[in-house]
Amino acid sequence: MDPSLYDGHKVIFDELMPVEVKLLDDDEGVIEELRIRVLILGDERQPMNIKIEITSESDIFFFYQNTTNEEKFRVIQEQQKLSLDYHDFTGMVLKILTTYNEERKAYLEFFQDTEYRRVEMLKIDLEECDDDIIKNHITYRLSATKQKTIMMQERVKDIMAIVEEKNPILMQEIYKVSPSIYSRQ
Repeated sequence: MDPSLYDGHKVIFDELMPVEVKLLDDDEGVIEELRIRVLILGDERQPMNIKIEITSESDIFFFYQNTTNEEKFRVIQEQQKLSLDYHDFTGMVLKILTTYNEERKAYLEFFQDTEYRRVEMLKIDLEECDDDIIKNHITYRLSATKQKTIMMQERVKDIMAIVEEKNPILMQEIYKVSPSIYSRQ
């Protein structure tokens, strides 16, 4: 089971997105495809908390998250002078996501580019997850990938059996070209 769902959270957004990754003191960033997930605990209109997770398919140790409850939101709201309420926060994050470091801390910033300047819409601090959480997620992601691989191998075997039944001569040619891939069982 997905470790993020252990405590009752449910996934409401899960996408691979191109994201500019910058070191804190660096002006130059690198565009990387990152998985961004938004999870909520409780009712969608009035969640107890909202969790944002950012992971990388290319670096299994890259795992950042932020969990915001109503109290933590009030701090963000005051610091960034946001005019929306907590119950609108999830919708705003989803809308921004759908429209589009070396320290143990990172942040997620949402900007809107206008004709003359870039306006910061929202900034959320993220913390690198501890080793146990990272290991649980690595285990889950690897086992999910392993299950997908097994399913695909079974599909290939089924297709090869059909081809062998319908066209044995074609199968002999396939076995000649790549005997180790399509071994007879």
